Amino acid sequence: MSDSIKGDKTMSVHKTRPKGRYFHSLDGERGATIIVFLMILAVLATIAAGTMSAINLNYQASGAHREGNRGYYAAETALDVGAGRILQEFENLSEYTNSKDFGGDANGWVDVVAADVGFSELNGFTMEYRVEQGTARFFYQTQTGPNIISHYAYQFDVEGKATATDGSGATETLKETMRVLQTPLVQYFLFFGGSGDAADLELNTGPHQNSWGRVHTNGDLYAAAHSTFNFRNYDTDDQMSPHSWTVAGKIIHGWKPGAPSYPVNPVKFKTEADGQADMTPSEDVDRSFDPDVAADVSLVESKYKGYVQIGVPVKQAPGRTQFVRGGFYEDRSTNPQRLTVHGLKIVGTGPLVAAGSGIQVFASEPTPNTNVTALIANGESSTGTAMVPFLTPIVDNPNAFNDCREGDLVSTTDIDLYALETWYKAYLADLGLAEPEDGILIYTSRSPNAAYQNNTSGVLHAIRLRVIDGATGSLPGVLMNTTVATDNPYYVQGDFNTNAPLSGVAVIGDAYNVLSNSWIDQTSPGVYRKVCNGSTSPNPSETTQNLAAFSGIVPTDGTIWSGAFINYPRMHECWDDTPCGRSSGNEIPLNINGSLINLWQSAQGTSKWQLSGHYYNAPQRNYGWDINFDNPDYWPPFVPAIYSMERDSFVE
Repeated sequence: MSDSIKGDKTMSVHKTRPKGRYFHSLDGERGATIIVFLMILAVLATIAAGTMSAINLNYQASGAHREGNRGYYAAETALDVGAGRILQEFENLSEYTNSKDFGGDANGWVDVVAADVGFSELNGFTMEYRVEQGTARFFYQTQTGPNIISHYAYQFDVEGKATATDGSGATETLKETMRVLQTPLVQYFLFFGGSGDAADLELNTGPHQNSWGRVHTNGDLYAAAHSTFNFRNYDTDDQMSPHSWTVAGKIIHGWKPGAPSYPVNPVKFKTEADGQADMTPSEDVDRSFDPDVAADVSLVESKYKGYVQIGVPVKQAPGRTQFVRGGFYEDRSTNPQRLTVHGLKIVGTGPLVAAGSGIQVFASEPTPNTNVTALIANGESSTGTAMVPFLTPIVDNPNAFNDCREGDLVSTTDIDLYALETWYKAYLADLGLAEPEDGILIYTSRSPNAAYQNNTSGVLHAIRLRVIDGATGSLPGVLMNTTVATDNPYYVQGDFNTNAPLSGVAVIGDAYNVLSNSWIDQTSPGVYRKVCNGSTSPNPSETTQNLAAFSGIVPTDGTIWSGAFINYPRMHECWDDTPCGRSSGNEIPLNINGSLINLWQSAQGTSKWQLSGHYYNAPQRNYGWDINFDNPDYWPPFVPAIYSMERDSFVE
């Protein structure tokens, strides 16, 4: 089951016209005439091994199954394999086109072999499939109750053919029209897609807070407020936002075992998307609900008007292996394999001076893996062409500052995205190349290889995104839709992606850390502003960050506490007044507009949450979904997604 289910309405519209939405009802096609299944991004290792997992799509074909027709089931198996191959390519973030380009013969037919399903013949029939793309990618929406979500849709005609091995020449051919739905996770404000303790979403708050957007958890949802917490359908500018909770497990009114003994106040949930920027009507989330209790399911549906659902299917999303050295994201950063996306790779440690020494930078243009280190080191857009002024885009910063939670000095690769993209646009202009229509993918790492644990005593290697050359003209923004991926923890310093016109930015890494506009590494060489000897943390200033932040957490497990979703962005300053007290009512605002997406447990930034003036004190948290992500033109490239498939028609 996916976001598109039998009897629901769907909307479809081409990306070029995102505001024109056309509905058509599927109410007359209940049951067997539409099949939806959810496939998960979990086969990359299989693809790398050159094999294909056995796939069972569990079709319920509309009355077409015929007992005793051995060829029918063999042809159906071939259909299953063909559909599964399409999804494998999408799960690898590669757009499937047709089977002729993916191992087919001159007519596009691909043999089903034992590596696909465990056998090469079924009931005396060999099997093969053929796939042709029916339409170009288009924008598509599905609706479940009051909840609407958007996808990229790809339509395919899939044929499965069975041929008898007895020499009779008997064949059976089946044909399906199938639609693959790619659902970028930037459409969620909160998405907890892990398993076990890491799947539980602790929707708990400290000081008064408002939030909005779609929420999904693969585990239980713990809902309780230390003070007051409004979950609503509008942002801080009173612009309307979708809002919903979809929970695979239970809703538990309280704090997860392992959390401190905080007050258990209800969360107030707005129960209509009425276009009004107020909390009327609303209902308290003031009790627990179990999806295995029918009365609880019914009460949730009626009380929260369909905006809250429990017992929904698990939505599994990509794992951390895509972001390690040598993984998918590093490979695509130097060869995106999409004409509308460009890539840059920034790897290594040490001063950026020349090719082969220190940090190295590679570009996907004009050819994959072009080394551009010397150009950037020399402040040139092409050999001999100096940029004036030149905004420094990349700096190696060893032992930059203290992270008291990790108990380490942090060595960083500092990246100024505005400066980097300013250089890249000039570089493309000198080459006579057009700018990428759908944005840029940047992979960066200080790890030497995929096995690196980042546990050297006293030092943590990380990526920091910040304005480096503000005095020369750099700004806290980007110049195109941007995805930054790393296997390391990342620190976002100061206002981020706030310079108009805004573009969509996703940052993917091991742990998301926030440093304010007032952050200072060192007051003098070797004298750190933040120390870890029991002294209070420095005071910040109001900071706004607009991004989709993908990272891991250190989950609550009964003995330690994660800090709940409010501490998903890890903080390192005293966001209270001076001196560094707690709950004085003078908390400094931290504004995060975008998405907070948890897909794995942190593997490098692994120390547990801590609270005191030694570590941090809480800000006034203004966290909510960036409504710009409602527009597919704002989606960053190669952003993690979940995939589903619909059957549109069936022909025997």
